[in-house]
Amino acid sequence: MTHDSIRGYRPLADRPKDRNLSMDYIMQTGPATKLLKILWDSPDKNCAGREEEFSGDELPTDAEAQLLCAGCPLMQTCSEYRDEAHPSWGVWGGKVQGRKLEEAMRDE
Repeated sequence: MTHDSIRGYRPLADRPKDRNLSMDYIMQTGPATKLLKILWDSPDKNCAGREEEFSGDELPTDAEAQLLCAGCPLMQTCSEYRDEAHPSWGVWGGKVQGRKLEEAMRDE
């Protein structure tokens, strides 16, 4: 069974193919959803207003990811989310997710 995906998340079958990511559009575990809600609702995160740097088409290096997240008050929460949800793309808690995906896409 194949599913369309938005950066690694499988949409619910009865949802329209909308590119806007919302809490009820993605399927995750309860703890991961709670952590993601905390991250989205906080205005104090380093990635606020800079989403393209954290999840754009060009992934930063590991050193750049650590600098992007340095001093973020939600670093621990973001790391917990990364460990719980295993997002397939972007910078989460100072670490880059999606290197293997990026390499696989280049090989095709």
